[in-house]
Amino acid sequence: MNSESFEAIVALVVMIDIFVGLAALIFSLTIGFRKIAEIESRIAPKGSTIDVQKKAWGEGPVGRWIRIVYLLSFFFWRRIPGHGVKVASNLGDIHADVPWHLQCWLVIPMVLFWSSILLMVVGWLLIG
Repeated sequence: MNSESFEAIVALVVMIDIFVGLAALIFSLTIGFRKIAEIESRIAPKGSTIDVQKKAWGEGPVGRWIRIVYLLSFFFWRRIPGHGVKVASNLGDIHADVPWHLQCWLVIPMVLFWSSILLMVVGWLLIG
């Protein structure tokens, strides 16, 4: 395989990746946000950081994105013993029961989105 065909394949992968990342983001901000708001209501007691951010940012696209990032960081920090649990307890209720199928509505699209960004950067570095 020569250099030009390699670059063409990488460019095609990056273009497909951009589509997948945008689709995951749009899904999270529209269709999936109903379930994400349900997660938010389960883990955000009155006065918690997530609750304050919900009131501060509102229901617009940017507000929804910020709230999704806070929820994702809550689940990330909750899994890390010690300092991570302390950080998560500031964000929301670490003992809240959130079923796995409900967490998937948040985690899967966001993993696709962030993975697509990583893959785009790697692709651009390979092409450039």
